[in-house]
Amino acid sequence: MGKSNLSERNFRLGCSSVTWFFSGEKKLDQILRDIKSAGYEGVELYTSQTENPDQPFESLVREIKNLIQTIGLEIACVNGYVGFGPTTRLGDFVSLKNVVDYTAALGCDKMMVVALGGERKNIADQHKAMAHFLNEVAEYAQSKNVVVTVHHRAESLMETMKEIDSFFSYCTSENIKLTLDTGHLVATGDDPVKAARIYHERGLLNHVHLKEGKPGQYKNLNLGEGQVDFEKLIGALTNIGYQGWAVLELESQPGGPSPLDIARVNKQYLDKIL
Repeated sequence: MGKSNLSERNFRLGCSSVTWFFSGEKKLDQILRDIKSAGYEGVELYTSQTENPDQPFESLVREIKNLIQTIGLEIACVNGYVGFGPTTRLGDFVSLKNVVDYTAALGCDKMMVVALGGERKNIADQHKAMAHFLNEVAEYAQSKNVVVTVHHRAESLMETMKEIDSFFSYCTSENIKLTLDTGHLVATGDDPVKAARIYHERGLLNHVHLKEGKPGQYKNLNLGEGQVDFEKLIGALTNIGYQGWAVLELESQPGGPSPLDIARVNKQYLDKIL
């Protein structure tokens, strides 16, 4: 497959602020300016700097919207980093409902939730319980014009494509979609290019995390250092007409390369493909 044509792609490139959080940077102004200077079009906000905000958050929303507009980015998604699993209860629903309200107030139409880890027994029953809980959250989110997108991950109850399929078989709300994470899929033995095509055809794919991976590993790898074929992935996303965001999401630790350097190096890698 040849390189995709930049003029043909309908998706845009964003960068997650999670790299900065893991590195200890909490100043949103600096994070956004770094992401803009590295050449990205949007940001996936990793909650409100340190944790999900509690009501009232009107002043915080005004501050963030002003920064976004001044710096010249868009909000690709709000990563509430609120997990859900088979034992989620009322308190978790209230927390997720609050993040829905926060996402809507920011003018963003996509809120991410993360599949929790847990004991890997009777997984189908656990998927059913997870879906039942999230169906309620998604119905509330739909009333706010916010889509709920689910982040599968290694070391959770939703690792592989088979387990993603199991979970979605119990979802009754059409307002639950999928964040496809390339690194987590490779780490658990699946092909992200195949997954992108399949979940697009099923109408589930609405967000993509560009992350590198190897079997059993998905942390601290720059794009091109693992086994994800990003050229084929970009080509596939272009060919299927994917219109969401493709977001760089890499972890970093204090003492390592700066988040800005990480963002720049990986943007340069993507620019070569595009």
